[in-house]
Amino acid sequence: MAVLTGCVKAAATPVSARTFGVDWLAVDLGGGAAAYLRREGTDWPIVAAVLGGLQIDYGASRGGLPEAVRIRTSDPGRTPRVDLQVRFQSVEINPEIDRAAFSVAVPPDTPAITVQELSESYHR
Repeated sequence: MAVLTGCVKAAATPVSARTFGVDWLAVDLGGGAAAYLRREGTDWPIVAAVLGGLQIDYGASRGGLPEAVRIRTSDPGRTPRVDLQVRFQSVEINPEIDRAAFSVAVPPDTPAITVQELSESYHR
């Protein structure tokens, strides 16, 4: 999920950073990952990353989320080869959710069971 939302890695911890000119920044993350940011006005969106032998390229972003993500094997000799492209067509951030989505409607003829019975049925 972190890769697809432009965060590169869950709970990423910056270790060091270096600049390339005035518009590029590379941030090394704990665990061997790296994020590459390019200045766009006053923003610094992540445009690419390297994570566990994969190269990640982020397309344009909208609302802070990438509209497209390409994930591919960074070493051409590595198998299996990966080349996955994802495009997001409909993105909603914090949409209103009807309160009914958090309610459970239990049919009136449903028999009651104990927590122990529920646990036993789950482990079968």
